[in-house]
Amino acid sequence: MILNQQTEMVSKKIDQLFRTRRLAEHCEQVHVYNATTLLQKLKELQFTIYDLDKHFEYNWHLNDEAIHSCWMQILQRLYEITHGQQNLEELVSDIRKYQRFEEAIRNPFDFSLPSVSQYYYLKTCDVRLARRLITLQKGSSLSLTAEYLQSWQLFDLISEVCDDLEDIHEDILTFNGNRFLLGIGLFGAEVTIKELEFNMEVQL
Repeated sequence: MILNQQTEMVSKKIDQLFRTRRLAEHCEQVHVYNATTLLQKLKELQFTIYDLDKHFEYNWHLNDEAIHSCWMQILQRLYEITHGQQNLEELVSDIRKYQRFEEAIRNPFDFSLPSVSQYYYLKTCDVRLARRLITLQKGSSLSLTAEYLQSWQLFDLISEVCDDLEDIHEDILTFNGNRFLLGIGLFGAEVTIKELEFNMEVQL
């Protein structure tokens, strides 16, 4: 019963993520064939990514075997989506980089906090992966402009900042790499708020 409730909660969390990031709208804009099927596969992929996230959120001492198991599931889902026609390690390279950041948090003597822009670029790795998979499946022969792709990237960056700010009370109870909380811990609230404001102005 508890497992079913947890699965339902994660499912709702993914549905909310897909709604707020407008992945269905993205599919529609690039004319993805069988968008419903693709979105379901992306949801299954996101489940495996959240399994990896969960291990880092609730365990200070990491279990290599558990992490490896999560990665096997992620790569299997990716293989099914791409039919083995893409370099899977290249697709997940930014997820690997974000994992290394979360690992570094656990070693305070060898840890440097990335800039706001660097951090949130990495933090959007899962959504950027979903968008890339959507782009690979697009049905339109019309080439996507750099401005179009940059607009989604900016949208995702701002959305991720808002998520971190909204999740402060939740993240303070876990080992989640919330950039706002980490910044406050290292530099204080005033410096962190000013840094966040400056970077958002630059992005816009």
